[in-house]
Amino acid sequence: MKSVLLLIACLSSTVFAKVEVKQSWARETPPTASMTAVYFDLKNQGSKLDELLTVKSSVGKAEIHTMKMDDGMAMMEELPSLPVPANSLVELRPGGIHLMLKDLNMPLKAGQKIKLTLTFKSGQLLNITVPIKAL
Repeated sequence: MKSVLLLIACLSSTVFAKVEVKQSWARETPPTASMTAVYFDLKNQGSKLDELLTVKSSVGKAEIHTMKMDDGMAMMEELPSLPVPANSLVELRPGGIHLMLKDLNMPLKAGQKIKLTLTFKSGQLLNITVPIKAL
Protein backbone atom coordinates (compact mmCIF):
# COMPACT_ATOMS: atom_id res chain seq x y z
CA MET A 1 0.00 0.00 0.00
CA LYS A 2 2.84 2.42 0.82
CA SER A 3 4.32 1.76 -2.63
CA VAL A 4 1.05 2.71 -4.32
CA LEU A 5 0.77 5.95 -2.32
CA LEU A 6 4.38 6.84 -3.07
CA LEU A 7 3.82 6.18 -6.79
CA ILE A 8 0.69 8.38 -6.79
CA ALA A 9 2.56 11.17 -5.00
CA CYS A 10 5.43 11.02 -7.50
CA LEU A 11 3.12 10.97 -10.51
CA SER A 12 0.98 13.85 -9.26
CA SER A 13 3.99 16.08 -8.68
CA THR A 14 5.08 15.70 -12.30
CA VAL A 15 1.60 16.19 -13.79
CA PHE A 16 0.55 19.37 -11.97
CA ALA A 17 2.05 22.77 -12.62
CA LYS A 18 5.06 23.79 -10.57
CA VAL A 19 5.69 27.48 -10.88
CA GLU A 20 8.84 29.19 -9.60
CA VAL A 21 9.69 32.87 -9.34
CA LYS A 22 13.11 34.14 -10.40
CA GLN A 23 14.76 37.58 -10.59
CA SER A 24 12.16 39.52 -8.62
CA TRP A 25 12.53 43.24 -7.96
CA ALA A 26 10.44 46.33 -7.32
CA ARG A 27 11.06 50.01 -7.94
CA GLU A 28 11.94 52.35 -5.12
CA THR A 29 9.32 55.05 -4.54
CA PRO A 30 9.64 58.77 -3.92
CA PRO A 31 8.38 59.68 -0.41
CA THR A 32 4.90 60.77 -1.57
CA ALA A 33 4.29 58.04 -4.19
CA SER A 34 1.32 55.77 -3.63
CA MET A 35 2.26 53.02 -6.11
CA THR A 36 5.15 51.08 -7.60
CA ALA A 37 5.74 48.22 -10.01
CA VAL A 38 7.06 44.71 -9.32
CA TYR A 39 8.80 42.54 -11.91
CA PHE A 40 9.92 38.90 -12.02
CA ASP A 41 10.03 35.74 -14.13
CA LEU A 42 7.42 33.00 -13.70
CA LYS A 43 8.79 29.60 -14.73
CA ASN A 44 6.24 26.78 -15.06
CA GLN A 45 8.18 23.52 -14.92
CA GLY A 46 5.05 21.40 -14.98
CA SER A 47 3.25 19.77 -17.86
CA LYS A 48 -0.01 21.65 -17.21
CA LEU A 49 -1.07 25.24 -17.73
CA ASP A 50 -1.37 27.22 -14.50
CA GLU A 51 -2.67 30.70 -13.88
CA LEU A 52 -1.69 33.44 -11.45
CA LEU A 53 -4.97 34.49 -9.85
CA THR A 54 -4.09 36.84 -6.99
CA VAL A 55 -1.17 38.53 -5.28
CA LYS A 56 -1.26 39.71 -1.68
CA SER A 57 1.10 42.17 -0.04
CA SER A 58 1.30 43.82 3.36
CA VAL A 59 2.49 47.11 1.82
CA GLY A 60 -0.40 47.75 -0.60
CA LYS A 61 -3.02 46.38 -2.95
CA ALA A 62 -1.53 44.21 -5.72
CA GLU A 63 -2.92 44.05 -9.26
CA ILE A 64 -1.73 42.26 -12.40
CA HIS A 65 -1.29 44.75 -15.27
CA THR A 66 -0.19 44.88 -18.87
CA MET A 67 0.63 47.77 -21.16
CA LYS A 68 -1.31 48.44 -24.35
CA MET A 69 -1.32 51.19 -26.94
CA ASP A 70 -4.47 53.26 -27.35
CA ASP A 71 -4.39 56.00 -30.01
CA GLY A 72 -0.61 56.17 -29.75
CA MET A 73 -0.66 56.41 -25.95
CA ALA A 74 0.71 53.69 -23.67
CA MET A 75 -1.99 52.69 -21.19
CA MET A 76 -2.02 50.24 -18.29
CA GLU A 77 -4.76 47.64 -18.26
CA GLU A 78 -5.59 45.42 -15.28
CA LEU A 79 -5.70 41.69 -16.03
CA PRO A 80 -8.05 39.37 -14.12
CA SER A 81 -5.34 36.66 -14.10
CA LEU A 82 -2.10 35.68 -15.82
CA PRO A 83 -1.78 32.35 -17.67
CA VAL A 84 1.54 30.53 -17.21
CA PRO A 85 1.73 27.87 -19.95
CA ALA A 86 3.28 24.46 -19.27
CA ASN A 87 7.06 24.26 -19.58
CA SER A 88 7.40 27.97 -20.25
CA LEU A 89 8.64 31.29 -18.90
CA VAL A 90 6.47 34.39 -18.47
CA GLU A 91 8.48 37.58 -18.00
CA LEU A 92 7.09 40.54 -16.04
CA ARG A 93 9.08 43.55 -17.29
CA PRO A 94 8.92 47.35 -17.51
CA GLY A 95 6.71 48.32 -20.46
CA GLY A 96 4.91 44.96 -20.43
CA ILE A 97 3.21 42.68 -17.95
CA HIS A 98 3.91 43.68 -14.33
CA LEU A 99 2.41 43.84 -10.87
CA MET A 100 1.22 47.18 -9.58
CA LEU A 101 1.33 47.78 -5.85
CA LYS A 102 -1.21 50.53 -5.17
CA ASP A 103 -2.22 52.47 -2.07
CA LEU A 104 1.19 51.88 -0.50
CA ASN A 105 1.19 52.24 3.27
CA MET A 106 4.87 53.25 3.35
CA PRO A 107 7.59 54.50 1.00
CA LEU A 108 9.76 51.74 -0.44
CA LYS A 109 13.50 52.42 -0.32
CA ALA A 110 16.38 50.74 -2.13
CA GLY A 111 17.78 47.91 -0.02
CA GLN A 112 14.46 47.03 1.62
CA LYS A 113 12.59 43.81 0.89
CA ILE A 114 8.86 43.19 0.70
CA LYS A 115 6.93 39.94 0.88
CA LEU A 116 4.29 38.84 -1.61
CA THR A 117 2.03 35.79 -1.70
CA LEU A 118 1.09 34.54 -5.17
CA THR A 119 -1.94 32.27 -5.55
CA PHE A 120 -2.28 30.02 -8.61
CA LYS A 121 -5.30 28.23 -10.07
CA SER A 122 -3.64 24.88 -9.29
CA GLY A 123 -3.79 25.77 -5.59
CA GLN A 124 -0.07 26.46 -5.37
CA LEU A 125 0.87 29.34 -3.04
CA LEU A 126 4.24 31.02 -3.46
CA ASN A 127 5.64 33.27 -0.77
CA ILE A 128 8.37 35.43 -2.26
CA THR A 129 10.69 38.14 -1.00
CA VAL A 130 11.20 41.03 -3.42
CA PRO A 131 14.19 43.38 -3.16
CA ILE A 132 13.62 47.09 -3.72
CA LYS A 133 15.98 48.66 -6.28
CA ALA A 134 16.91 52.33 -6.78
CA LEU A 135 15.16 54.25 -9.55
